[in-house]
Formats: sequence, C-alpha cells, structure tokens
Amino acid sequence: MHLETDDLYEDLPYTVERIAVYVETAKAAGVDEIGITEHCHRFQAFLPIRRALLDGRPGQHPTVVRWLTSDFRQDLERYAAVILEARRQGLPVRLGLEVDYLPGCDEVLAKALEGIPWDYVLGSVHFVDGECIDMSPDVTWPHADVDQLWLRYFHHLAQAARSGLFSCLAHPDLPKKYGFRPSTFPWEAFYEVLEAAAATGTGFEINTAGLRKPAGEIYPARELLAAAVQRGLPIQLGSDAHAPEEVGAGFAAAVALARSAGVTALVRWEGGKPVTEPLPTP
Repeated sequence: MHLETDDLYEDLPYTVERIAVYVETAKAAGVDEIGITEHCHRFQAFLPIRRALLDGRPGQHPTVVRWLTSDFRQDLERYAAVILEARRQGLPVRLGLEVDYLPGCDEVLAKALEGIPWDYVLGSVHFVDGECIDMSPDVTWPHADVDQLWLRYFHHLAQAARSGLFSCLAHPDLPKKYGFRPSTFPWEAFYEVLEAAAATGTGFEINTAGLRKPAGEIYPARELLAAAVQRGLPIQLGSDAHAPEEVGAGFAAAVALARSAGVTALVRWEGGKPVTEPLPTP
C-alpha cells in the first residue's frame, strides 16, 4: 500500500483518516490486514541516494531528473508515527517501507532505516546502473540492450537480497512492466537472486500491480515463483496499491497463481519477523 498521490509536489496524505479508507476497502475485498509501504524517495532521510543517482548519471533523462529533484521532502518519523497511531486506534495495519536498492549504498540505506520499529521493509530495484527502468517506456528502453538490462537487473536484485536489509523483494521481475522481454531468460542470474535471498532469509513478493500495467501479468511469472518456492523462500502477497480502490486488486488471480506454483503458505510481518498463514482455499 502506498498513501502517495500522483502529484509529486503536493503534501502527502499521511493521516489516520487516509489509512482508514484503505482499511475499509481492504475489508470489502476480504483482506484482514494491510501493510503501508511508502516509497523511500518521498523522504528526506534518503537524500543521499538522490545524490548518488544524479552524480552517477549526469545525462539522466529530463523526466527522471524532474522526479529526483522534486521529491525527498517528507519526514520519515512523521510517516511512521501516523501508521503506529492508526494501529493504536485499532486499525489492522503494519508499518513498512519500500526502499530502492542501489549498489554501494548499503550503509546509507541502513542508517536511514535506523531507529524506527519497522514490521517489514521491501527491497526493490527501479534503477539499473543508473537507468530508470519503470518510469516510462521512453526513458530507458529505446536505447537499451534488453538482454543486458535484464541480466544487470538480477545482479542488482541479488545484491539487494545479499545486503540483509530487506524482509522481502518487491515485484521481482519488474523489467517486464512495459513488455520488454529478454531473448533468452537469464536463469543463472536469477538463481543468484534466489541463493542470496535464501542465505539472508529474504522473502519473495507476489505483486498484482503487473495486472494493471502493460505487461498484463502478475509479478513474478509462475516459473520464477515456482523456483522461489522450491528454494524455500517466504512468499508474501501484495497489491501495490497507489489508491484505495486498488487494495486487494487481483488477489484471486494471485492466489490461483500461487497454488499453481506450489505455494502452500504466505507470510505476513510483525516486528520484522515473518508469521506464516495458510494459503486461502479456493
């Protein structure tokens, strides 16, 4: 769940009232508990990663520069306090964050996350060697070597898993978002992700947002999910909602996909620890 709006410049609705709207929508969708996982780029505490991206790619696409220079304004502790207050008032919410992983920024990310009682932290890769892969199909992909980009994406994702900073890896085959597929899938690099995740106890997310994107399918693909299950990774379910009406969207399809890939249980998070729940019956 993201409480953000599409307007990068307005103050964000970090209020108990905003969270309550998400909770009510979740209840209507048959979801008993949600986690709020705002994007880290909203917050001042993560300014160093903006510097790393701008310094590393002085020729960034104007759309990316606009995003990088207009955000990173909100207070992380205020955000956390609102979610904790919502829970104190009885709302079934968990405190989370979605964090962009950038190679070489492990210490910066660890420091930014310190001192807040996270239930879970999602690790995601949206930048590959400084290139933004999911903002718009015309930002990176027209001049990209698609096979190489997929390969490098999984190398970055493996580093994210190896860092031990994250509870779970978000939308783990994100490069398919706009329909760009490798000519030959880089299985060796993907297995590197699984091994790193298994070594650190990092989970794998089933994310239904892909159904709402040009890819038209859940993240990850069934064969990737099956490989994660075989490796024993904890499996988490999320709708990656950026608006209340998206809460729980596509969950029936996600549960069916999970079952077909051999998933028998899902995890939720409390105080950084996974709690196993049986996969819902049909």
